[in-house]
Amino acid sequence: MNIKNLFKDINKKEWLMIVIMIFFIIIITSIPHIYGFLNTPDDFSYLGRQALNSHDTPVYFSYLEQVKQGEWLFKNLFTSESQTKIIFNPFWLGVGLIGKLFLLPVTLTFQIARILLIPILIIISYLFISFVLENKGKRKICFILLLFSSGLGALFSNWLILFYHSSYGYINWSMDLWVPESNIFFTFYHTPHLIASLSLILLIFLFILLAFENNKKFYSILAGIFALFLFQFHPFHIPTIFGILSVYLLFLCIKYKKIKWNLIKHFIILILISLPSIIYHLLTLKYNWLTWQKAIQNVCLTPSFLMTLISYGLLIILALIGLISIFKNKKYKNDKFLFLIIWPITQLLLIYSPLNFQRRLTEGLHVGIVLLASFGLFFIYNFLKNKMKSVNFELFVNNKLLIFFVFILFFALSNIVILWKDVNFIYAQSDIFYISNNKKIAIKWLAQNTNDEAIIFSSPINGNIIPAFSARTVYAGHGVETAFYLEKIKEIEWFFKNNKNDAKKYQFCKKNKIDYLFYGNEEKKLGEFNPEEKDYLEKIYQNKEVNIYKIKL
Repeated sequence: MNIKNLFKDINKKEWLMIVIMIFFIIIITSIPHIYGFLNTPDDFSYLGRQALNSHDTPVYFSYLEQVKQGEWLFKNLFTSESQTKIIFNPFWLGVGLIGKLFLLPVTLTFQIARILLIPILIIISYLFISFVLENKGKRKICFILLLFSSGLGALFSNWLILFYHSSYGYINWSMDLWVPESNIFFTFYHTPHLIASLSLILLIFLFILLAFENNKKFYSILAGIFALFLFQFHPFHIPTIFGILSVYLLFLCIKYKKIKWNLIKHFIILILISLPSIIYHLLTLKYNWLTWQKAIQNVCLTPSFLMTLISYGLLIILALIGLISIFKNKKYKNDKFLFLIIWPITQLLLIYSPLNFQRRLTEGLHVGIVLLASFGLFFIYNFLKNKMKSVNFELFVNNKLLIFFVFILFFALSNIVILWKDVNFIYAQSDIFYISNNKKIAIKWLAQNTNDEAIIFSSPINGNIIPAFSARTVYAGHGVETAFYLEKIKEIEWFFKNNKNDAKKYQFCKKNKIDYLFYGNEEKKLGEFNPEEKDYLEKIYQNKEVNIYKIKL
């Protein structure tokens, strides 16, 4: 099988189904955002983000805003330490350039990128399924299962949460309700860079398998180029790609009782082409202390194994049955099916490896599990067809409404819950989804009237949103991006808590090279601090909600 034949093997009915699924996924994942935009209160603007991980979205907006202001290399705007612009992120740069070309606001650029990438991931997913499955009917079932399945978090998490706590000190929640990498539907709904990274993971696996099968360097070169791009903007997946492929090659060597140099050479090609991205990240970690500090703060541990099982629910059971059916029918002798076995097992081990970003490694695991689960589903279908009376079995199989409700309840309920929760937040006009126009105007004033080296002091809430619309640096604004975040939060609380210690507060501003104070409703809520009474502060901007002061240094 080569890539040209793979495309030819997909008939018109399959392409029609793909197109229908593309439009359906785009519409259903855009409903909360359409409702949010239409429900925007007077004098507010819609932010176009999710409630879950809402603090991360301004980081992506800040990259887009930096591109709008003419930057090609980025800097971390959420921490005040001196730094150079060394962040090269080709994905957000590309998205930002498109937004800049069409004069789009960053919020709209973000959503358009998400929508445009959905068809790409759906088509790549179907290509991979077609590479594995020759039967067109089975392809369609696997495809639907992949696009819409999740875990049992919506059914079980609220019950388990009453008595089960993780060893990490926080409630251990099912990943299908809060980790966007955990399944493909959540990825579609969340952010464009996750859609792009999952697309690249599948392309890397597809083309390296084609390289192994056809012994063509062209395919391994393409796989290497995809890896180069992926690792540059999302290096978390280096262990996933290299780990799974290394284990796969090891088992092939064991299977054939010899070192498969003809396959290993393609893996080496992939590594060599992607090496510049790996070297880039290793050098920045070694020589840029801020990058290292961010890396050690970026703790994303995987929940307990019990919660992981719930996160994938019945898919895990079906995958185990699929694994048995592959061994029973000796399909594992086909290298393609051996890869399907090794992929999810290796990745399950990786998400519990001694890395502080374990949870990030869940991306792609859903695809591997679903592919195995589809074999389990086919096995159960054939078993029941042979064991049950044909009339009863046909009645069940032909009852599409019953199958639909069973699928929703046991496979897709968590996806509905995610969408529904955001709709409820939007209905309540939560601050997560909206920013007042006065605040937004004040932030944009900073972009137009301060230099790009300015440091803004504010509450953590405003510190999280200021870089998104101004491309200006804040003292603290993000739990991972801000160096020594917890210490800085305490300093912010101390600063705004009372109206005393003016000399110390002035020295604090000088020491940390703070240029401006952003003072709005969030800052007022932190304490009794009154900037109008401070002779080291000069008011330079005012509207109904926000005052901005310059520090007299």
